[in-house]
Amino acid sequence: MRKFLLLGGLAALVCAAASPSIPKQEYPSRRAALRKNLDGVVVLFGYAEGSDEVFAPRQESNFQYLTGWTEPGAILLVTPKEEELFLPHHNAHRELYTGRRSSAEDSDAKKLTGFDTVLPVERFETELANALSEYENLYALEGATVRRKLQSLAPMRGIGDAQPLIAKLRERKSAAEIAAIQKATDVSIA
Repeated sequence: MRKFLLLGGLAALVCAAASPSIPKQEYPSRRAALRKNLDGVVVLFGYAEGSDEVFAPRQESNFQYLTGWTEPGAILLVTPKEEELFLPHHNAHRELYTGRRSSAEDSDAKKLTGFDTVLPVERFETELANALSEYENLYALEGATVRRKLQSLAPMRGIGDAQPLIAKLRERKSAAEIAAIQKATDVSIA
């Protein structure tokens, strides 16, 4: 059984490494499509870094769909006019074990993330307040933790579900997405 699990995990890793990737320029176009009909502010949280350094959880799929970002602790804020990515600071001790991570203070942060605006996570609350002073509606994904956090930052606001807004975008597949689906299908059949 152990041998089977090891081989299965190895096969999944090889398939993931060999699968076609989504071009980096596709992510800004996805965010632009979201902003096109947006009537408020969308906030998405990437996965939070946990205590398990070896088997970290994978990125939240809607967050990754819009950002392409896989590192933990990031936050996405989208308004009809702009999009901002918030990244945590470097943690030298943790990076000894996980490898160097990107941070808003890195000189190449904008190039690596594909965002024109990359800020430290400490600026999120201020930027959210600024956005909410301009737009009435606030959207986030379902989840008790996310809702509580946003409700504490904007106590008088209702929070709409961002899932339908993003799902509408995901209905139409790009050539790169179709290639990735085909590769996954071919591997599954084999």
